[in-house]
Amino acid sequence: MKKILFTALILSISSSIFLSCSKSSTTPAQLTTTSGKLGGYWFGTFTIKGSTTPTANEGEFFQSGGSSTVQYDFDGVTSTDTATCPFKAYGNYTLSGDTVNFTTTFPSLSETFNEMAIIDTLVHPNTMSGTFTSISSPGGSFFFTKQ
Repeated sequence: MKKILFTALILSISSSIFLSCSKSSTTPAQLTTTSGKLGGYWFGTFTIKGSTTPTANEGEFFQSGGSSTVQYDFDGVTSTDTATCPFKAYGNYTLSGDTVNFTTTFPSLSETFNEMAIIDTLVHPNTMSGTFTSISSPGGSFFFTKQ
């Protein structure tokens, strides 16, 4: 009888250890999206509403896993060097699936822009496109590629 109880106890302990150590197959979508699709530097162009050609180059740096962003507006310059960029904005972003909403404020322009973009993961991987608005701007669109 003691052997049966001892064996049952060992089997019970072994099975509980095995079940408690099993690897979970679910990964939080937000964590995967933030680190896999968004974090880092994105570069492209923006176009003011009503224009048919890109207005200027623009870069956006999203801190991976965080909520802060730095935007670089290269309007009026040919350089794409972020260290010498004449217009820098700072803000926050939120990510839901493949949709990014961000707000950036340019201290030198006293202007805040609200932007919304969709990250393309199927047709043109590592790209995002979206629109922007502000109180004093007609708004427009942008297209970025992850660098």
